Amino acid sequence: MLRNSLRRHAVVAYFVLAFAMTWGAILLLILPNITPGAQAAPLYFALLFLFMLCGPSIAGVTMTAVTGGRAGLVALAHRMRKWRLPLRWYAVATLTVPVTTLIVLSALAIFVAPAYAPGFQPIGLVIGLIAGFFEEIGWTGFALPALQTRFRPLAAGLIFGLIWAVWHGMADFVGTGATPSTQWALNYLAFCVPLVAYRLLMTWVYNHTGSVLLAQWMHAWYTGTLIMLSPALLAPMSLIWQGLWAVLLWVIVVGVYLYERTHKPARLTEPKHQALRNSQLQTGE
Repeated sequence: MLRNSLRRHAVVAYFVLAFAMTWGAILLLILPNITPGAQAAPLYFALLFLFMLCGPSIAGVTMTAVTGGRAGLVALAHRMRKWRLPLRWYAVATLTVPVTTLIVLSALAIFVAPAYAPGFQPIGLVIGLIAGFFEEIGWTGFALPALQTRFRPLAAGLIFGLIWAVWHGMADFVGTGATPSTQWALNYLAFCVPLVAYRLLMTWVYNHTGSVLLAQWMHAWYTGTLIMLSPALLAPMSLIWQGLWAVLLWVIVVGVYLYERTHKPARLTEPKHQALRNSQLQTGE
């Protein structure tokens, strides 16, 4: 009976599991052990990262097994190994965030203040690769296909992007000192706005490729680039570059979707990989 209920409400069940595992662990094991306004100990940052990896990935594998059985897990593994794709998709996945970030930061460094010069912390790419690999097992491996059985790609991408942004909220709050303030709210908003745009872009790429592997790579470059290139700035200056970067990213995403609607409407109404998305909710017969 429980399995049938989970199958009928697969989308809701997935997000409840993902939030419960990430937020629940943070609330129970991290938040009570940190002092508001103080930087958390390295151990708690490591646990925070671990809980963020486990929530979406474990929920994704669990719901894939529940809704698709062995056949669903095999299909997921196949999409995670799908790498033979036209180079243009790898270019989009790899270059979008680094190029737009460098454009914004370099322009500000030249015309506004040298402090905006891009930083360079290569460890960011390592963190990005780990986050992208594990999180997208659930986000693109299960959640996006499940959402797109109910909504068209644009609506699914927007809904997913907003949920994805909210999911990051608890980790962002705890990781920045667990102190509610107007400044924290503004910083978090600046973080969320481009995140929604990027999830729309990831949705577009996935619907053209059917590759979870490429989604993992896209996620890796998003997280990795922001950690690697972000300069150390005071809050007001940081908000300026993040806001301009968000605008640029949204311009790109809106342009992509307008082009699709104008030139290839069939891909918006009947996405190329509908069968792959539907397979996530099949029972495997």
